Amino acid sequence: MNAEIEQLYQRFLRGNCSREEAELLLSYFETGEGDAELQELISRHFDRPVTDADAGPVPGFDAGKAHRQLMQRIRAPRRLHLKRVAVAASVVLIVLSGFFLIRAYRQPNNLPVAVKLEGIAPGGNRATLLLSTGKSLALSEKKTGILVDTGGMQYEDGQTLAARGSASFATLQTPRGGQYRIVLPDGTKVWLNAESALTYPMAFNEKERHVELKGEAYFEVTKNAARPFVVKLPTGDVTVKGTRFNVQAYAEDPGAKITLAEGAVEVANAAEKRLLRPNQEASLQQDAAIKVRAVNAEQALAWVNGYFLFDNMSLRQMLQPIGRWYDVDVRIQARLSGQAFWVRYTRSKGLQELLDYLKEFEHFNYSIKGRTLLITD
Repeated sequence: MNAEIEQLYQRFLRGNCSREEAELLLSYFETGEGDAELQELISRHFDRPVTDADAGPVPGFDAGKAHRQLMQRIRAPRRLHLKRVAVAASVVLIVLSGFFLIRAYRQPNNLPVAVKLEGIAPGGNRATLLLSTGKSLALSEKKTGILVDTGGMQYEDGQTLAARGSASFATLQTPRGGQYRIVLPDGTKVWLNAESALTYPMAFNEKERHVELKGEAYFEVTKNAARPFVVKLPTGDVTVKGTRFNVQAYAEDPGAKITLAEGAVEVANAAEKRLLRPNQEASLQQDAAIKVRAVNAEQALAWVNGYFLFDNMSLRQMLQPIGRWYDVDVRIQARLSGQAFWVRYTRSKGLQELLDYLKEFEHFNYSIKGRTLLITD
């Protein structure tokens, strides 16, 4: 048996397992490679073997709900009291002994029938290309992205989109509920999130590579030390030579957030310049000092990988990106607690399924009329 995993498991039962250790423990069993070890650990705890007869779910037991409550407890930033951890541990042990909860939780067929509703679908591949000539092209929802080169533009699968003509620059624009990908003339890849716009030249000059961003995008910049890549934002600039990073710069936000996953970037505004290292995030406002903090960059990149990841966020905070992705106007008429939660959920499910999932964390009701989502007590 993996000695490190066994030690983590024992620390979890005693209540002195850190947040990072708990995530490591769950991730290990999530892969399925540790099934035999998991059965042995469960057997030791209950002092009985786990047999094939235990493979079905416990009658009357909501495994998804138990898992969500457990995840909330172990991922909260505060330490848990021993009694609460023991209860949480017992819950997960009972469920895991039945049917390996973590993996079952991932499968949509295990969702209660009650949440499988017709309704507002998630966002998808929707975008418009605006050329400097005034021409507008609605991009195919069946495609995922476009390529730009000296000759013009084409879809990633090679299908021709448009010749360059006299256009000197273009803007890729996504609506609420849309996303799209673009490969720029230098090979740089950009993923554009919902309600965002990227303006770029049809060909970069010999000194610098400039683009302008409004909204949110993830960049994988092609390295070129001689030609820095500059992302111009309403609140400042981000300068790189080759790196991976995410930029969130929506108009309704107080400032831009730049999160670095790999390499190094320089962020600058009217007040100062700062250099970011991997797993650092800068808050960039136009005339204020730049604030830098340590983060897990994967949280900022979750949307690129197809899921929401809300770390230490209240329901009210979560509803803003949710509304943007599902293209709904969110109106809150409830007395929400303001309590922070850890939530990870796929962006491919319908809005109702996500809302029913969130109700396991905080009490609220909701109704949907047209494109309006109303949150009530």
